[in-house]
Amino acid sequence: MTNNPDYNWKRYWCLDNHQPYILDSGFLYRPEESPFSLLKSDSALKILDELHEYPCLILLGEAGMGKSYALRDAEKDLTNSLTDPDDKVLLFKLAKYSSEDRLADKIFKSKQFIHWKNGSHTLYLLLDDLDEARIAIDTVSDCLIDELKELSAEQIGRLRLRIACRTPDLPRDLKDELSKLYGRGNVSIFQLAPLQIKDAQIAAKQHNLNWESLWQEICEKNVGPLAANPVTLNLLLDLYQTDQQLPSTRTEIYQKGCMRLCGENKERHRNKDNLAFETRFEVAARMAACMIFSNRHSISTEPFKVERYLLSSCFISSKNLQESE
Repeated sequence: MTNNPDYNWKRYWCLDNHQPYILDSGFLYRPEESPFSLLKSDSALKILDELHEYPCLILLGEAGMGKSYALRDAEKDLTNSLTDPDDKVLLFKLAKYSSEDRLADKIFKSKQFIHWKNGSHTLYLLLDDLDEARIAIDTVSDCLIDELKELSAEQIGRLRLRIACRTPDLPRDLKDELSKLYGRGNVSIFQLAPLQIKDAQIAAKQHNLNWESLWQEICEKNVGPLAANPVTLNLLLDLYQTDQQLPSTRTEIYQKGCMRLCGENKERHRNKDNLAFETRFEVAARMAACMIFSNRHSISTEPFKVERYLLSSCFISSKNLQESE
């Protein structure tokens, strides 16, 4: 699979409950300011650098849309644009912490955070992976709120908080709880918009691919929505770079992409399993089926959290599957 290089995309965020212009191909369309344009420029679309004065932001996006990369870029941009040398930007990936105590120690009891509490400067606190953190810490949002409640009103006024999460995994009461701290109207939700066509063009050219030919294939095979998502765009680029054409159907595109994922980074799997990538693909397919039929969207990798009855009810043996076919 193609790695995720730095394409220097300008990603746009859309105010929640606002529908941006989306082309039939699935790409974001952002009208430029022009007296000759039939559509007005969409004022609800912002880059993160334009939101730095917002007190509290909840940043949402579907899986693979590039939230983490956008936050990483925001950290760099904010750091470079700070006018007060005392102001600080801190980025934490919440999924790294396996317990509430560890999360509190690494973030709210860190030297940088304590120094900010005792000072008078502004802190931009960027918290990524709230959805993934809930796998290990199911009360992670409560933990964050409890820690924030320990701050004074003056400190809250100096804290620019940004929390990134997958759209369907946002805790229902998180905005309400944050609003109690920041005040009504001071907590805003933004959704990460799809890529623009020019973003896909930039990526294709960076991989020395013929954009005109690739774009024709994307349109003919109706895979624009895949190309408008960074993860699946990289998949399309990888397939096109290898075969000089895209598979004929979306199903085949997904199948080939998943097969490549199962076959890459063998060193990472060497101490965990010695499965051929075809077998690993079959295991992944059955796990995906179990997730769909049980209405689950994630799998814990910590064995002590998996109950025996779940294993027995979800496991599908190769023999039974063959008999059912």
